[in-house]
Amino acid sequence: MTTAIRPALERPAESMRIGSATPSAYVAATQGAAGAVDRRLAALVDELGRRDEAARAEREARRPIVWLTALTVGAVTLAQLAVLVMVAPPL
Repeated sequence: MTTAIRPALERPAESMRIGSATPSAYVAATQGAAGAVDRRLAALVDELGRRDEAARAEREARRPIVWLTALTVGAVTLAQLAVLVMVAPPL
């Protein structure tokens, strides 16, 4: 089911035909719906902010491990190179 978008001026007239709805009731309902959407968007922004902060904290927590691993690999590589130079046959 698709709904066509109608100009805003037609909407209050349509709502008056349905039951006892009045233009002020239509405005109140529209403002209430807009407030609900605003609250949902604010909650979504807060949730995304919390997730982003958690991901940033996790990256910060991993940083020392990455550096330690990189330095260890570098030290092992240099040690192997030193051993190869020491035991290499003379030219």
